[in-house]
Amino acid sequence: MNDLTHFNKRSPVFIIILGSLTAIGALSIDMFLPGLPDIRHDFQTTTSNAQLTLSMFMIGLAFGNLFAGPISDSTGRRKPLIIAMIIFTLASLGIVFVHNIWLMVALRFLQGVTGGAAAVISRAIASDMYSGNELTKFMALLMLVNGIAPVVAPTIGGIILNYSVWRMVFVILTIFGLVMVIGSLLKVPESLTVTNRESSSGLKTMFKTSKYY
Repeated sequence: MNDLTHFNKRSPVFIIILGSLTAIGALSIDMFLPGLPDIRHDFQTTTSNAQLTLSMFMIGLAFGNLFAGPISDSTGRRKPLIIAMIIFTLASLGIVFVHNIWLMVALRFLQGVTGGAAAVISRAIASDMYSGNELTKFMALLMLVNGIAPVVAPTIGGIILNYSVWRMVFVILTIFGLVMVIGSLLKVPESLTVTNRESSSGLKTMFKTSKYY
């Protein structure tokens, strides 16, 4: 889907997809938190090591936020978004089957990087497609989703743990990622035209300009 001419940017499905992508960090953190004691027990590790699965995700989230913007400015939005969500989905699936705490920490970092990238790119798509008051209203809608996710996600995580094991949280995140991949392929257009893309040389100088600080 690359033609914006006949694309309905007010499509509820499109709005839900972008809103869900902006909430990916909150969902991946808050659904997971109730399971930390069980993770420590299952891996027979220390509380500090178990908490690394949280802190490394947050570090990855920061990296994704830092690099995704410049990359999507030079390559377009759609391709890096889909790649990020495919990797996020595979990392989530890997955690379902992992039996080593350090491998889980690494996969959580990968989840964070790609989840952060997807969130940044989804906001960039909104900026490409909306302007003025329309953009303000749309961003407010995305922030509303971001506000709801931290409230709902711990409850969902708690319910999952009442009836299943902590790995089921990552089964849910795998399904979520897969739905986002399919949704992005079918319902998210390329919003940044070739003429509006920045030179890839901008990636090399991103630390030298205040634009990316």
